[in-house]
Amino acid sequence: PSVAGTHAEVGGAGQANAAGAPSEMAGQAGAGGTSPSGVRHPGLLNSADELAAIKQRIANGEQPWTSELAHLKERVAARRLHTPPKDRKIFCGGYNLDENGNKILECDYAVENGIDAYSLALLGYLTDSKDDSDEAIRFIRAWADNFQGFDPEPRAGAKGNNALLQAGWTAPWFANAAEILRYTYAGWNADLTRRTSSFLRLL
Repeated sequence: PSVAGTHAEVGGAGQANAAGAPSEMAGQAGAGGTSPSGVRHPGLLNSADELAAIKQRIANGEQPWTSELAHLKERVAARRLHTPPKDRKIFCGGYNLDENGNKILECDYAVENGIDAYSLALLGYLTDSKDDSDEAIRFIRAWADNFQGFDPEPRAGAKGNNALLQAGWTAPWFANAAEILRYTYAGWNADLTRRTSSFLRLL
């Protein structure tokens, strides 16, 4: 798989596994293997063999992996952290509009920052960049330490409620970012596992 393929598929394969991610992440940082439930780590989306193969192809200068890495770097360079509110849940009406028909940017920020975290974690692994891995952790912690959940309550005037849908769009990105970091980066620790697991349970 190319870097682009690996990057894009998280929206599909990752979503199928997101519900099990919090309980699967328990343990000490850096320890791989197979969990009691049969999940091999890392492996929610990217297996250790897949990640290593992509990394080797990039080291060899092979295409399209090398050019896709450049695209990944462009994505990371354009990142912007949006810390979620800590004093309330985020309401996402239908089409992510509020009761007055205005766009709710906080709903988009959750997904965007999840993609940022995953992109940074992937880039950190592929290039052995401590800075990118640490930045991925910063994005995860910003959401893990502040996010209170998506508000499932209906609001008069809003066209439905996207809480469950928004959770499905958000969780896979953060879960797979944490999965890469948890099993490939020495800077990950048990406290981060606890914080991230609690965050994912809110989704």
